[in-house]
Amino acid sequence: MNRGSGLSRFSNWIRTHRLWIHRIVCAAVIAALLVWVLCASASIIQADKERAATSEVTTKSPIKSDNDRDYGEAGFRRMAENDRFVLSADTTNGQISLEDKSAGEIWYSNPQGVDSKVSRLSAQLMVTVIDVATGGTSVVDNYAASINRGCMDWEKVDNGIRFVFSFPKQGLRIPVVYTLTDGGLQASVQADQIEELWSEVYLLQGIDLLPFFGAGGLDDEGYLFVPDGSGAIVNFNNGKERFSIYNQMVYGSDNMVVRQTGSEPIQQISMPVFGIRKNSSGFLAVITDGAAEAGIKATVSKKSSDYNQVYSYMLYRNTAFHEVSGSSALLDEGRPLFEDNAYTVAFFFLEEKYADYTGMANRYRQYLEDSGQLRQNQGGSGALALDVYGAVSLEQYVMGVKKNVITPLTTYEELSLILQECADQGLNDLVVQYIGALKGGLQSEIVTGFEREGKLGSQKSMNTLIRNAQNAGTSLFFQWDPINLYKSGNGFQVNRDSVRTHFEAFAYQYNFKRNTLTIDQSTRWYLMKPAKLPNLIKDYSMSCAAKSIGNIGITEIGGMIYSDYDTDKGLLSRNFTLKEWKKTLQTARDQFDQVLLDGSNAYGYPYADILVDVPMSGTDFDMMDASVPFLQIALRGSIRIYGGSL
Repeated sequence: MNRGSGLSRFSNWIRTHRLWIHRIVCAAVIAALLVWVLCASASIIQADKERAATSEVTTKSPIKSDNDRDYGEAGFRRMAENDRFVLSADTTNGQISLEDKSAGEIWYSNPQGVDSKVSRLSAQLMVTVIDVATGGTSVVDNYAASINRGCMDWEKVDNGIRFVFSFPKQGLRIPVVYTLTDGGLQASVQADQIEELWSEVYLLQGIDLLPFFGAGGLDDEGYLFVPDGSGAIVNFNNGKERFSIYNQMVYGSDNMVVRQTGSEPIQQISMPVFGIRKNSSGFLAVITDGAAEAGIKATVSKKSSDYNQVYSYMLYRNTAFHEVSGSSALLDEGRPLFEDNAYTVAFFFLEEKYADYTGMANRYRQYLEDSGQLRQNQGGSGALALDVYGAVSLEQYVMGVKKNVITPLTTYEELSLILQECADQGLNDLVVQYIGALKGGLQSEIVTGFEREGKLGSQKSMNTLIRNAQNAGTSLFFQWDPINLYKSGNGFQVNRDSVRTHFEAFAYQYNFKRNTLTIDQSTRWYLMKPAKLPNLIKDYSMSCAAKSIGNIGITEIGGMIYSDYDTDKGLLSRNFTLKEWKKTLQTARDQFDQVLLDGSNAYGYPYADILVDVPMSGTDFDMMDASVPFLQIALRGSIRIYGGSL
């Protein structure tokens, strides 16, 4: 038998039995795959068992639902009463009511008679949580995520009631206290008692407090008041549901966050207030604690429900988005942003004849006076304020070399002549803010002492200017800028003393091109670390006292508040900055005869004699119906206020 015939017979045998051979091979492959899958599954199951045995908290919330819990009989029960008000609560659903006995009006935390299946309408809290693994956020309400799961507790307290809402899926416990006051109601989230029991999985970002309190329905008449700029109103049921809701931070946006594009001008919230006029009644709400980390929302009916709402929210913690990497991250490893013990909103209820925005403004002024936050007018009623520019730094060629050269715009002698001419025309009691009038001019190094700019004139001409202003009854303020850091010098360094973002980059500030709203790279500068200001003003005020300078004009601090990421201390919140601002302003109040602030944020009211660049209208967002002079009414007769430059 030769080799060829053997191979031929083998080939014939394979062809004859190829179907059976194919079936045997397939069966072997399938068997091998099944063995591999079973082994892999067993390995996964064993790994899961081991993880569950060693770390139960990462796989299951420590808060258990109690779906069979019986809260008892439904209905409002009286919790506190005074001469004018009765505070009641329904301990089966977390709702509260406030009866104004003098007006015969009852205000409810939630719309009455609505379908309980619509849990959002029955909620007193809207809670935003962060998924630690992804950085994403989601919103839950306390009715669906806590009350309906049998996880609400309550107790009677002095003049009110305390609820604790536990969220089993998210591992959160949030206590809220409602107390009766002489003015009406105080609602407070006890921030220092918030518990995050499943922090490996979920963290708390923010809380909307009483989103439906006093909300107006489709059959109600009235309006929402929001503190946008000078103030604005949104009429109930105005048919503008296609537009965005109003959502702005109190005291404006955080300048630590570097903006890459500009926007149309927006009037910021300078007063932590909001209100509702509903039929013949109304209230004013004031954020009394936690305003630096708070915001205000407003929306009209048909946008998300049949109700017109305005309410506030607190930011407990935040996430940051990095534009370069396109990723989000928890700030400072998830440390809470909110530093106050509580987030508190006081509701003041108005008599019928005062139940409008004018009555709200007057009630706010009363609150400021009662709490020692508003000083009475110390004299002066001038109707005109002037901004006068002293010296600026311009690029010029000097002997063929481009240099920044300090260039005078209005010298000391020229300003003296201007003031004299105004006096001759009967313009007395002026307010003059002299900008860039100290050494270095506008956009110089941080000014640590009162020292004249030589290009503007001699010491004699400066002294003559100060004397002539006093004789004319003019309040003259040499503007001092402790915040904008344009260059290193006078003991301050950009690399060491400027604000950093949460990604440890510089918190650059820019002007934006008006035609494209893109960054103008030639205008870049920095912000001073807030912690530097209290000592800085002490040095500056001592220098002013040595030269008998009695007035101080401080720019930016009255209208800007920002965070700072310190590489050693972590994220320093706006609440931290607010405390540094108040220390700085208290020194100014103690050391100077008159204090002028550029900006109208409410934290500056206890210290200021004069406010400039005060908004004269709202932003005119599409949802709004009218601007109102709420701010002007509230401060009338106390602080001298002036609008922006014309």
